[in-house]
Amino acid sequence: MLVSTSTDSLKGMALGLIGVLMFSPTLPLNRIAVEHFSPAIVAEARLLLAGLCALVILYLVRQPWPSPRQFVALMITGLGIGPGFAYFSALAMTSASSVYGSVMLGLLPLATALFTALFGFERPSRGFWLVAIIGVILVLWFASLQVDDLTLANQALFAAVGSAALGYAVGGRLSQTLGGWQVICWSLVMCLPLVIWPVFDSWSTMPFQVPFRAWASLLYLCVFSQLIGFFFWYRGLALGGIAKVGQIQLLQPFFTLVIASILLSEPIGLTAVIFATAICLVVWISKKMPVMRVPE
Repeated sequence: MLVSTSTDSLKGMALGLIGVLMFSPTLPLNRIAVEHFSPAIVAEARLLLAGLCALVILYLVRQPWPSPRQFVALMITGLGIGPGFAYFSALAMTSASSVYGSVMLGLLPLATALFTALFGFERPSRGFWLVAIIGVILVLWFASLQVDDLTLANQALFAAVGSAALGYAVGGRLSQTLGGWQVICWSLVMCLPLVIWPVFDSWSTMPFQVPFRAWASLLYLCVFSQLIGFFFWYRGLALGGIAKVGQIQLLQPFFTLVIASILLSEPIGLTAVIFATAICLVVWISKKMPVMRVPE
């Protein structure tokens, strides 16, 4: 059994929070981007630019090749946080608001913990599961108060949650031995063959006469949402534990709420403030619940 020290746990939580802050603009910027680009182009562009940057980083530091076992885990991680989440999150933003989408992504911490337990990486306590479920109930309750049912958006968001949770669990485990930035870089490089031809194939139909903020949104999605944010996120998962640090993502909908109000003029109501306070309390309590970390 691996047990992280309190210092590692605090560092992990802090790094995880930085990662969440970088991820928080993702859906509002996706919303802006899909007004001018198709969801497929947004996803492909994210993976292409982030993958090329990752390739340069690995080359400059002369990073050794991963082992065959690590290669398999990297492929699973890349497919989850790469094509899976990038495409489905962009697709959801064609019919749902970024606030609604971000609240639905509050299911990610529980889904990540489920994959972590399913693969035998960690063994969360009953208290942890209880607190995690309460957090999910709060998120879904908040979502039900925002808009009516959106079938396509909900299906896409559930697919995005499942894809990201798989990538978080496997990538977070691998980052304990390979390193956080190495995991995201190798994962993105392995996704490059999947997107190079589709990007060039759609180049002739890509709309270039679009506002600057659409290009800027796409650039942020490529560099920060798809690459740099994961430097902090995976390192945080490795230090503090996948299940525990993953609970920080319950705060992301409310960071996104503020960003959406600034970029998209989506209003912030008293209800959001109340739920944000309640979820902050859930995250604080979940940090105190025991989670066994199983050796690799």
